[in-house]
Amino acid sequence: MRISVIMPAYNEQDNIRTTVQSCFQVLDEIPGDHEVVVTDDGSRDRTGEILAEMKQARPALAVETNDPNRGYGAALARAIRRSAGDIVVSIDSDGQFDISELKNLLDRFTANIDILTGYRISKRDTRVKVIADRIMNQMIRLMFGVRFRDTNCAFKLYRGEVIRRMNLEASGFQIPTEIVLKGHAMGLNIGETPVQHFNRSGGSSTLTPVRTAVRMVAFLVYLRLKISLYRRKILRSL
Repeated sequence: MRISVIMPAYNEQDNIRTTVQSCFQVLDEIPGDHEVVVTDDGSRDRTGEILAEMKQARPALAVETNDPNRGYGAALARAIRRSAGDIVVSIDSDGQFDISELKNLLDRFTANIDILTGYRISKRDTRVKVIADRIMNQMIRLMFGVRFRDTNCAFKLYRGEVIRRMNLEASGFQIPTEIVLKGHAMGLNIGETPVQHFNRSGGSSTLTPVRTAVRMVAFLVYLRLKISLYRRKILRSL
């Protein structure tokens, strides 16, 4: 089984080398021909230079470039399209997840699961963002009638043929939630598993809580309507 680890990167010069190296250290211990796919989403720092340098030593590193910046969701979707793995693993480039957990996640990624989504045991972020995240998850459970703990966790495993044919629309940080909710509405088998979450080791988040919250709520309303129309067979696809 070929594994593709994918990630978006925007102004992550302080973290990208360590994150990509960690991915390869784990993949090198798993039999098979694997790859890491990074979308440099219009970074204005040295992220692109570092990735170009690393690619010289690692042919299995694929680098896509968005210029100008198009947003987290668009960058992730591009990496998904570029991936070739039977299993696709999404992770953030800021080092807040431990890719060494992949081995345990692969054991839980059984034949009947299409998507395995992580949920952060303890989200390491500002108090405002932690509270906002809890409110958002409760809102999602009420709006969509689901029981997922943490739909917007970036650490996920997918069947390659499933995720590559999914119509992904979110350009921003709503995309992990979009994938889970659309997958659920389509009848895909979705599992959950706990994952660790850590503080950033460098750099800073580009998220602004108020703007992110407003955009998330607007997207959830849109997605709720679209899923409703799909279930009523007014729309043929999501």
